[in-house]
Amino acid sequence: MRPHRHAILRTDCPVLLDKMFNDISQQLIDNVDWLDLAYGQAERIMQRTEKFERTYLPAYYMQGEDYENLLPDDRKGNYSFFTVDDNQRVESAKGRPARISGTFNLIVWLNMRTLTNGWGKEQAKNAILNALTALNVSYGHFQVTNIFERAEAVFSGFTLEEVENQYMTYPFCGFRFVCDYTIRQDCFETGGARVWPY
Repeated sequence: MRPHRHAILRTDCPVLLDKMFNDISQQLIDNVDWLDLAYGQAERIMQRTEKFERTYLPAYYMQGEDYENLLPDDRKGNYSFFTVDDNQRVESAKGRPARISGTFNLIVWLNMRTLTNGWGKEQAKNAILNALTALNVSYGHFQVTNIFERAEAVFSGFTLEEVENQYMTYPFCGFRFVCDYTIRQDCFETGGARVWPY
């Protein structure tokens, strides 16, 4: 059974990438009718198998609960989440907000049998691109630079050996949208938060 459609947003005063990921996730849920769940930024969690081998999985911390494994299964329906490349570049000047730039990945996994109107993989990809290019944010910008589609490239950096094979082949498929971004630092003051102007 597919879950109730919604974006899983960070509500505890989101700033920087959390703010951008909230806006992108809500944009996807509002404009891509086959997407069920839109998660925020996943963490790379290391686990050990019974043979003490290291495995790595994408996991999202559900506030007040536990981590949710974001590798493909039959519970999440069609879903998306973000990962962030480790290096972030910072440009700053005294008295001005810093500008932070880098690369993030939007990972989308879906069951093509849930698509309507006879849509296939390219239509699904186009729907995501349309939603992304239509979104403007006042505190920065992002741009899609690359798209990967093979399962091992979509989940690059994670261990897929323990994922059941049925979720890695048709009708399941996915995309990793690689995006360059620049965001403006948020400024905190006593009693609340304000955003520095340009």
